[in-house]
Amino acid sequence: MQIRTLIDTPLETLRQTFELAFSDYELPLQLTIEALRTMIICRDLKLECSLGCFDEEILVGFLLCGIREDSGKKLLYNGSTGVIPSYRGRGIATDMLHAVLDWGHAHAIHSVQLEVLEHNRVAQHLYRQCGFFNRRLLRCFRTDRPIEMYESVEPGINIRHLSLSTYQSLPHTQLVSYPPSWQNAVPSVCHGWADHEAVACWIDEKLIGYGVVHAHQGAIAQIAAPDDRTYGVLMRALGRLTEIRQLRLVNVEDESDLCHYLICAGWENYLNQYEMYYDFDR
Repeated sequence: MQIRTLIDTPLETLRQTFELAFSDYELPLQLTIEALRTMIICRDLKLECSLGCFDEEILVGFLLCGIREDSGKKLLYNGSTGVIPSYRGRGIATDMLHAVLDWGHAHAIHSVQLEVLEHNRVAQHLYRQCGFFNRRLLRCFRTDRPIEMYESVEPGINIRHLSLSTYQSLPHTQLVSYPPSWQNAVPSVCHGWADHEAVACWIDEKLIGYGVVHAHQGAIAQIAAPDDRTYGVLMRALGRLTEIRQLRLVNVEDESDLCHYLICAGWENYLNQYEMYYDFDR
């Protein structure tokens, strides 16, 4: 078997291996070729530094890597690691992870981050053996309440739609109660802007909060508010902009104001995962 980059691997080959590798996952995953392409673009995944394990020319495992720069530091993201069931237990994931860390050392990467399901003890053990540590617990919420509950907006608050340029100019770090995970970060939202709707709340021309939702999937990528009342206003506004009745919020930081709001509002906490971190400068 050989480990090499995925730069010359057709997306359909990667898609098929992805689906097979996650066929027994805690949540069922069905990935279209367009959804895979969108994930690669939005999360800044780079096939030239992502790895695949090949048995002759058959792709049996993969590790997808994203790269971004923040405050002059190069950041690496393990967007997904998977090995098809019949090839597990051979150390393939370990070998790919070591290869990525070696690449990171050689290319002045500052840190690596990833998410792993709370109940996936095997993967957590692998990452800890390689030097990763738990950074925070992230919770995933959803609600099946009908969209009718989101139809009214309280008086006194001005709701405005946001253009991409206006969204980019917002003081995000001053408004959000915690740093978004990689897939919900500002670059991810901007890359996928065509599929998103965004609104902001003003009181007396003072910006107090904003929210971004995927119009076709009902996934709220970001929401920022100073209090529960404003969260409620934004939820109602975003609910009117979606095509489906279920709303989701993925990777909400545990014990954050938003987490407490969702629990009190009756949203279902259907999944948890850890954000894990590897620091090259330790």
